[in-house]
Amino acid sequence: MELVEPATPDSTVGRELKKGGGLNHLCYELDDIEGQVEDAVADGAILAVAPVPAVAFSGHRIAFVYFRKVGPIEFVEREARP
Repeated sequence: MELVEPATPDSTVGRELKKGGGLNHLCYELDDIEGQVEDAVADGAILAVAPVPAVAFSGHRIAFVYFRKVGPIEFVEREARP
């Protein structure tokens, strides 16, 4: 579980908290981030953020896809790339 704090009151997270907060998205840790993104897009997801290193995850790459019926899904790569 990842708890997120707004950087500023008018940030995306800050605006969501003003609405009452709640579950924002699900996150899955996996080995093959490119393959999972490709599979998700093939299943109808929209790629929102292509795999990029994330400071919050010590350089492990993350990606976001969006499914119309499910909402946003985050993928986190299990092993950080050198």
